[in-house]
Amino acid sequence: MSSEAYIRQQLEQRHGVEHLPKQALDLMFEKAWDDGHAYGMQSVADEYDDLVQIVDAVREVESE
Repeated sequence: MSSEAYIRQQLEQRHGVEHLPKQALDLMFEKAWDDGHAYGMQSVADEYDDLVQIVDAVREVESE
């Protein structure tokens, strides 16, 4: 497994988002990777955290 794939797996597990559609997971990780990898893996994780917060907010609004 590549380091990129390992990081993605860890982020998905940490945030409990494995249930989301693959397309959404792909877009979230690609965005986090593109915006953060030049600054290190913590930056990728921070970007991913931000995206998960957005997804969670949308899911909360949809469930109201």
